[in-house]
Amino acid sequence: MELTTERNSMLRALLRHGGYAASLFLGALLLAQILFEAVPGDAARRALGPYASQESVGRLREKMGLDRPLLERIGGNTLSALRLDFGKSLLDGRSVGPEVREKFRLTFSLGFQAVVIAVCFSLLLLAVVHFFPAASPLLLVSRAPSALPSFLSAVLLALAAALWFPGLIFSGSGMLAAPLLPSLVAAIYPASVLTTTLGSRFSAMRSGPHYRSARAYGHGRWKLFFDALMAPSLSAVIAVVVAQLSLVLFASLVIEIVFSLPGLGTLLLAAIQGNDYPMLQGILIVNSIVFITLHFVSETVNPLLDPRISA
Repeated sequence: MELTTERNSMLRALLRHGGYAASLFLGALLLAQILFEAVPGDAARRALGPYASQESVGRLREKMGLDRPLLERIGGNTLSALRLDFGKSLLDGRSVGPEVREKFRLTFSLGFQAVVIAVCFSLLLLAVVHFFPAASPLLLVSRAPSALPSFLSAVLLALAAALWFPGLIFSGSGMLAAPLLPSLVAAIYPASVLTTTLGSRFSAMRSGPHYRSARAYGHGRWKLFFDALMAPSLSAVIAVVVAQLSLVLFASLVIEIVFSLPGLGTLLLAAIQGNDYPMLQGILIVNSIVFITLHFVSETVNPLLDPRISA
């Protein structure tokens, strides 16, 4: 009976979080359409420039569907976006959906690799401090990058790295083969935040009954670190990682521009400079999908790892 009640509670929580994520996604789709419809002036004229002929502007308006009624345009574009069909680029006629997905692979691999580096660095530093308490001043040094906003710290570190170490930028592709130096730059801020968060949590747990009981039973330092500190903090690690991955993906857009990487950042810059509205819409919607998905995963997984968190 108790197991059935728990399953029903989990199912209701999953449906609630899923419905909330779906409503956010539909809201992002509508917002993307309304924002570009609300831009003053003629989108076709802005895309072609002030010296384009009226015939060229008319053909582009028809191609963009601007000759249709407003509600029909918003509804049709929203339905197309649900199929991840964002039309074709105004600059070169490429299909927006495949282009955005291809560029996003590098951006996501850069962000994912940065978060993996940040987690490994944070846990290694906390383990060193746990086994060698004299190294605790390192925790104070590690907090310095988190004193700046993630966007600003990413820009400053990317510029410094590009100027001082231009030969260390390695090429690559795939989930864990993004260029190494940009990933290291992107990892500095989340590593600082994760180390600070877990360091504070570990300090509080060392004075708690669970840790004192484990020490009283004679558990070694390895077992104390993993069982009494790491295991109860797993939900906090995931929450911080999900939050930082969202920030890292945003900062990666700037890092890509600084390092001239062919990811979503350079694609976004080209779309802005060229008034490529279908490409801008595609980038906005794909980023919204990723951030909403990360939020959904965090809200769903954390209660499973820590029952104290309300689902």
